[in-house]
Amino acid sequence: MPTQPSPIPTREALVLVLRAHPEWTLAQLTMLAPKLLGRVRVGDLWASDSKRRVRAESLRGAEFDACVLAVIREAKIVVAASYLRDRVGGPRWKLQASLGRLTEAHQIVRTGTTGTTRYEFAVRSN
Repeated sequence: MPTQPSPIPTREALVLVLRAHPEWTLAQLTMLAPKLLGRVRVGDLWASDSKRRVRAESLRGAEFDACVLAVIREAKIVVAASYLRDRVGGPRWKLQASLGRLTEAHQIVRTGTTGTTRYEFAVRSN
C-alpha cells in the first residue's frame, strides 16, 4: 500500500524553494512560513560553490591557486574570468594574479584577449 506524501515539506524541499527565490526578504519569509523556517539552517542555503567561495576568499597564494584550478578542472569547459570570480570571489587583482601564476606553470591554458579571454585546464599527457 503506497504511503501518502507528507503535507509538511522536507527541509531539503524548503531549501530548494528558498534558493530559487533569492529576491525574497527575511520579513517575507517569516510571514510566509515561520514554523517551517525553524527547520532551515543558514548553511543549508549555501550551494557547494558558495561554501567554496567563502573559503576561497580567505586563501592566499598557492592555496588560492589550488582553489581556482579546482574550479577550472571541474568546469570541463572553457571559462571566462567572470565564471571563476562568481565561484571563488575575492578582488579582481587576486584572481588575475592567480590565473597568471597558473598559466606560467602550464596548469591552465589562456586563450583570447581582454573581453574574450578564456581559461581551461591544461591536459597533460604522460
